[in-house]
Amino acid sequence: MRILEPMSTYTFEKIQGFVDATVTSVFKTMMQMEMQSKEPVPLSMLSESRIISSVSFTGEKINGVVCLHISEETAVELTAALLGMPRPEVSGHEMVNDAMGELANVITGNIKSKFSDEGFPCMLSIPSIYRGNKIEVESTRHSTQHHFAYSDGSNTVLIELFLKS
Repeated sequence: MRILEPMSTYTFEKIQGFVDATVTSVFKTMMQMEMQSKEPVPLSMLSESRIISSVSFTGEKINGVVCLHISEETAVELTAALLGMPRPEVSGHEMVNDAMGELANVITGNIKSKFSDEGFPCMLSIPSIYRGNKIEVESTRHSTQHHFAYSDGSNTVLIELFLKS
């Protein structure tokens, strides 16, 4: 019988390990991009128009939300890479929204699987997409908020992870 570690004992480093492994694997596999972890900037300092794609996961012992913050320009680049098409062929918000929703879904699904493997089974929601300037996502009571940033040198993705056990 496996004894579960309480969620409250999960360190930032362990959670960061889940996110780092997921992001580097997803970007390499799906878009042939080598993403490296970098120091995140406070989201309140972002002035450019951006897209936030989010997916939540819920279970009996853990709930969470993963939010990807991506500039509109980077979202177009990632859409082209994800769909294997030249950048000029990426057209319209709908195509970019669908691609960024799918990216958030895959990343969150991988993170959710890591928690499930640790004994915290949960289910995913459908992706939500938000567009605008100076958008902030606030945490709920009793949840922890973690920030991560990744870049391949020209494209940067900021990730917020909210966890509540």
